[in-house]
Amino acid sequence: MTLKGIHLVVADDDEGLLEIMKMFLEMKGAITHCAKNGIEAFDVWRQHPESRAIISDVRMPGIQADGLSLARKVREVDAKI
Repeated sequence: MTLKGIHLVVADDDEGLLEIMKMFLEMKGAITHCAKNGIEAFDVWRQHPESRAIISDVRMPGIQADGLSLARKVREVDAKI
């Protein structure tokens, strides 16, 4: 499987896991844009509209910073992602 040139936003509050996902996806050719919570991921996604998908942890600390809140907020802006 190749992800050559595909931009992805990756969000996780566990920095070790975030780094592992980043390394794996980049080994497959993806261009990753990382965030440590849902709010940051939304901002990163807005800064990189070329991103084709968002890979997110569902449970992250903070009100409206978790993966489910991120999904809702992104779908309000772009239902296709």
